[in-house]
Amino acid sequence: MLQSLRFPLLALWIVVSPAWADEEAERRYPDPIDLDVPHISTDPSVQYDYPIVYVRVPRHGDDVVSKWPEISHPVELDAGGDLMLLMPNGREDVLVEGGAGSVTDPVVSLDGEWVFYSHILDMTVNWAGKFPRGGADIYKIHLKTRKIVRLTHQDFTPNTGAAVWSSDFKSQEDGKTYFDYGVFNMGPYPLPGGRIVFTSNRDGFRPPKHNGPTLQLFTMDTDGQNVECIGHLNVGIALHPVVLKDGRIIFSSLESQGLRSSLLWGLWTINPDGTGWAPVMSAFDTGSAPNAFHFQTQLSDGSIIAEEYYNLNNSGFGAYFKLPPTVDAGYSAFGPGYQNDERNPPLRFGRFYNSKPKLYRLPFSPFGIESFTRFANNGEGPADYSRLEDRNSPAVGKFTHPSAAPDNHLLTVYTPGPANHQNGLKKPAVDGGIYLIKDGVPIDASELPKASCTA
Repeated sequence: MLQSLRFPLLALWIVVSPAWADEEAERRYPDPIDLDVPHISTDPSVQYDYPIVYVRVPRHGDDVVSKWPEISHPVELDAGGDLMLLMPNGREDVLVEGGAGSVTDPVVSLDGEWVFYSHILDMTVNWAGKFPRGGADIYKIHLKTRKIVRLTHQDFTPNTGAAVWSSDFKSQEDGKTYFDYGVFNMGPYPLPGGRIVFTSNRDGFRPPKHNGPTLQLFTMDTDGQNVECIGHLNVGIALHPVVLKDGRIIFSSLESQGLRSSLLWGLWTINPDGTGWAPVMSAFDTGSAPNAFHFQTQLSDGSIIAEEYYNLNNSGFGAYFKLPPTVDAGYSAFGPGYQNDERNPPLRFGRFYNSKPKLYRLPFSPFGIESFTRFANNGEGPADYSRLEDRNSPAVGKFTHPSAAPDNHLLTVYTPGPANHQNGLKKPAVDGGIYLIKDGVPIDASELPKASCTA
């Protein structure tokens, strides 16, 4: 297991020594990676006695690219995504059918009685081909009775002084401004005290350097009343808020202001009342086409797992980082801005054809950051070969949608194979299943997820 060495120095922090970094760069990882992941029932050390809520989307074979929600098209995905309940004995129940649209963003209520979710009712896109015309609304379903309650109702609330609006903001009327697409109420997550945080474009802003829609952070009661915007700072887009153990909300944020790239997505936290916003993983990935930080969760021990991936060509699949829950006293929260400063640690994400590690440094590296899925590609391009000497061997795959599980385990979607369709689909196409990574321990180059939860 990769360990970070930290030394106080004038209130700054050092993650690795230069000697260790040089040694890591010269290491070799030649061993083949076994893609045969055992079923979770074969591991007696994992207590799997809880149901899992997830979304099941039809897969159309090895030759068809599937569309998963990601930063480039956060409200577009394949139709037919059903809300499912997976029991420990393997039984699967359909809770809500996706129909012509798709269910997305499910989360269990704090009392375990309800599941909140967003439902895009129809995937038919608007005239510009950008996003579904019908929008999306948030619902909750009671697990015992299967009663469904609708919480949002396609209500636009734009600045009425910004234009001469049509009567309902959505209907075409002569000389009036209107929206030719719906409201997208997405990403619900329960807050302590009976509120829900979610994202919505109901205020109708146009995002800078993105097709949109501009999703901002909002909160509301669990019955859909008393909606309040807390994301006035979301001038780009906010995605997938998650509530941390200390009550803060962590979310992915598009940082495209000024001369910055349209692909810069960082992770931020904010209090439920809209105060105290601060960076967790700054949007300073380098290059003209940087990666994005998106999809995150918090383990039982407080550690944060977050994904990094490159947009469009990888279907939202990439690799994970791990961050400690707090910054130790006397240490800076971030490393220097110079990417190659030794205080920004080299992070391993895969291996080259000669078995050397693919190392990657982040400017302003967060304190204690480490690579969590060390064999997986966090950037553009297909996953590495499982056997370096065999270019016909299966690719090792990538990860997305991390979710904390009991006993410090991590549930994740994992797909074997290339998980890439730049300049044409790299076959086989994405085949995502539910897997478990044990104990919050990083996966090294010779391992895959410890157990699969679905066949």
